Amino acid sequence: KWWFSSDKSYAGSLAFALAGALATAGLLAWFAAFDCLPNLLDAYGPAELLARIALISGLCALVELAPGLDDNISVPIAAALLAHYLL
Repeated sequence: KWWFSSDKSYAGSLAFALAGALATAGLLAWFAAFDCLPNLLDAYGPAELLARIALISGLCALVELAPGLDDNISVPIAAALLAHYLL
């Protein structure tokens, strides 16, 4: 468990970040395959794109840990802002 939250765990935060990164990479690949979004692989290359996705997911996992915030609101807002600036 995290020292500041009795209901949040290290494993849960890691699972959040990994699942978020995998889901995001899959959705971006799917959208690119159907030309719904610009192909971000062309813009960044695979390694940099995955690093950016992992960074966004990791930062969202940290936002989810913030005490006093409703993570159902704060995480999607953080994800949208981070994706806007980093992708």
